Formats: sequence, structure tokens, C-alpha cells
Amino acid sequence: MRNLRDSLEELWRSQGITAKFGLALSLLLGLLLVEGIISYLAMRSVRAAGEDIRARQEIRQTVFEMDGLRERARRLQRDFFIHYPEIGFSQAEQLYFVPAKQTIARVVVLSDRLRELSADPGTSEELRLRNADITLYISTAQRFPKIFEDLVGMVTTLAAPGTGLQGQLK
Repeated sequence: MRNLRDSLEELWRSQGITAKFGLALSLLLGLLLVEGIISYLAMRSVRAAGEDIRARQEIRQTVFEMDGLRERARRLQRDFFIHYPEIGFSQAEQLYFVPAKQTIARVVVLSDRLRELSADPGTSEELRLRNADITLYISTAQRFPKIFEDLVGMVTTLAAPGTGLQGQLK
């Protein structure tokens, strides 16, 4: 070990100033190259994390919007059933049923968007594990319009002007 150190010291002393500066510059460039590679790899991981955060945020935003729209549709549905005996079936249909159908149509569009977002191959492993929950949520949102139309169909059978069972009973 001592021999190796002595021979390196002797080699260093025998070199001129140009060789010493060249070696120092080479070491500096090597360190800069290593730093550049590490920075590039760090930026790649930060970018991937940013994409994951963006995807999660978009999914969360879509779910929140769907929840708000479903709640609005439920309120319109409730108001339709509460107010149609007082204001008449046709007016209740225009005030509550038509806006509720439009709201439900937007929920269906958002559920399709949510399905696309959750099926994206770039989504995280954690999100893929929650895929069953997302699928159940989407199927519930997809069934909501059918249930609403069935309920309105029953009320139509019961209270439609001229053809409803209530009118026939009177």
C-alpha cells in the first residue's frame, strides 16, 4: 500500500502543470456528468409522481362533480314527486323532470370519463387496487338514469293528464 502511494506521489510530482490542470478538469467534468445523470433521473421520478398526482386529482374532481350532480338530480326527483300533485304533472315535468334528466345525462358522461381515467395504464398501483370500488361507483351512476325513468314511468302511469289512473278514477 505504501509502495503504491509513493509511486503515485512520484508520478504526480513528475507531471507538468498542464497535465495536472488537465486531470483536475477531467475530474470536474466527470463530477458534472454524474450530477447531470442524477438530476435527470430525479426529474424523471418527480415528473412521474406529478403525473400520478394529476391523475388522482382529476379522478377526485370527477367523482366530486358526479356526486354533486347526482345529489342535484335526487333533489329534483324528490321535488318532482312532492310537487306534481299540487302544480300538475305537466308543469312538474317541465320544472323538475327535464332538468333532472339533463343532470343525469351529465353524470353518465362523467362516469364514462371516470372509467377512462381509471383504465389509463399510467395510473398508480394503489388506484388499480381500488378498481373494484370505482367500477361499483360507475355502475351505480350508470343505473341511476334507469331507476329514475322507471319511477317517473310509474308516476306517469298514475298521474299523466288524460291517460293517468288518477284521472280515470275521478
